[in-house]
Amino acid sequence: MADVIKLTDEAVRIAAAGANVNQDLRLALDVENYDELDLLLVVYETNGSNIVVTILTGMSNESEAGWVTAGAFAGTNAAGANKLNLTSFLRYIRYQLTTSGTFNASFAIDGMARRWSPRDLVPNRAKPTPRELEPAGPRAPWRPDTTSQPGSATTIGPAPARGTPTAADRPDRSGRPT
Repeated sequence: MADVIKLTDEAVRIAAAGANVNQDLRLALDVENYDELDLLLVVYETNGSNIVVTILTGMSNESEAGWVTAGAFAGTNAAGANKLNLTSFLRYIRYQLTTSGTFNASFAIDGMARRWSPRDLVPNRAKPTPRELEPAGPRAPWRPDTTSQPGSATTIGPAPARGTPTAADRPDRSGRPT
């Protein structure tokens, strides 16, 4: 199953003087439920400086510590589009724009996020197989219960009809103490 994702809600315009510009931590995108990302960088305009957009990934969107590179789009100095496929990333992603010199750029990053395996109610656990659902331990072979069935090997004679008293039901009239 695939979902449309937007790393930038709309076109972003950045004007800076030669450095790294990181997306704000509060805007980092949670991609925990996905196995693969296909991202598209669309550069609408640039002043001719070569820009490189890197995708960073991390486990927390509350700290700058622990963010590493997941992938990078090819550098560009003109309007156009570039595609990037990611299969190894952590819980959050965000962009970092790098250039040397002064630059002005407008761009957007959108894409598709895909799940390859069904998710159970427990995160990151596949559904149990039928073998896992079987009770543990050896099973005894099935045998019919013949001890109380009329006409079985342990019952002698035909079964009494319903309502017919048996010898055990008759009162003892011999006068002997019981």
